[in-house]
Amino acid sequence: MLSERLCVVKVTRCYRKNLLKAPHYLHTLITNMTDTYLPLELKDFEDKLDQLINKYHDVKDENSSLKIKQETLAQEKAQLLEKTTLARTRVEAMINRLKSMELDA
Repeated sequence: MLSERLCVVKVTRCYRKNLLKAPHYLHTLITNMTDTYLPLELKDFEDKLDQLINKYHDVKDENSSLKIKQETLAQEKAQLLEKTTLARTRVEAMINRLKSMELDA
């Protein structure tokens, strides 16, 4: 009985640690064996570990999304700076033309 428990613990640890996408029958088998043999504390630990893994994936997805958003904003900023520089150049040219017209008059 103890060797069966150790086997279940090892298989479960491997399954959880590597985040393997096990076939449905293997997942069901591990879940059933886990429910049968593992103590409540270890089951609670596994549940917390599952929550942590899910949170990790959520944060990773959010981080990817934020990186894309940051890149987009940086591109928009570059475009706006270019437009501002162009507008400044045009305004300066108009001012210079007005000054030269004023001097000619």
